[in-house]
Amino acid sequence: MNRRSRERGFTLVELLIAMAVGLMVMMAVFQIYAKQQDVYEAQLDVTEMQQNIRAAMKLLARDIRMAGYNGAELSTIGEGTGKIVQIKPDLIYFTIDRNEDGDVSDTDEHIAYDLKEDNGVLALRRTAANGTIDTEDKGSGHWEVKSGSGPVIVAERIEKIEFMYLDEDEKETSDEDLVKTVVVSIIARAEEPDSSFKNSFIYNPASNLAAYNKGTLSGDKWQFNDNYRRRFKIMTVDCRNLRL
Repeated sequence: MNRRSRERGFTLVELLIAMAVGLMVMMAVFQIYAKQQDVYEAQLDVTEMQQNIRAAMKLLARDIRMAGYNGAELSTIGEGTGKIVQIKPDLIYFTIDRNEDGDVSDTDEHIAYDLKEDNGVLALRRTAANGTIDTEDKGSGHWEVKSGSGPVIVAERIEKIEFMYLDEDEKETSDEDLVKTVVVSIIARAEEPDSSFKNSFIYNPASNLAAYNKGTLSGDKWQFNDNYRRRFKIMTVDCRNLRL
């Protein structure tokens, strides 16, 4: 009888307690895993967002810096050579004499950047042509390249962009012929919202900062109040081939 007593199994109560403890441990492990997975996905989202804004700024800087380039001899330069064609708040259009033949009628010599919704998401587009690029006013200060001109998306989830144009005295200008510097304000958004993050930041593009420095608040500030992470950059590009 003593031997049998020592070899008896667990009682039902002991099994239930063991199962409850095991379940609690499994739940804790799962919660830790889920939290780590959320952090990992958020980091991937932020990395992609940073890559998008970096790619956008690199392309913009490269092309705008070359705006108005005329590689031909001055005596052969005609009316259709490199220059700023249109300056709009969220669109810029310029020409470049890339092959230095004295005209801008060759491949990739007419360049325009604009912002357009693509499948519900705003994206930065680059249009390259060998002739005139048509643009249109979409209202509320928003301009786009007309469809059919061959625009290519160069950066996704670019939510806002602003071009501010300065003359050689660093004063804001609306005259294409006086542009010497372009200040680009750009904001990129993460692909997915983060329920643990609240974005209530105010982003001030260059025009708003300029207005503030003048003692006014007439500039356009960007504010969203949602759960998306964003990256905001301001870049100044000197058009070294203009106003020479």
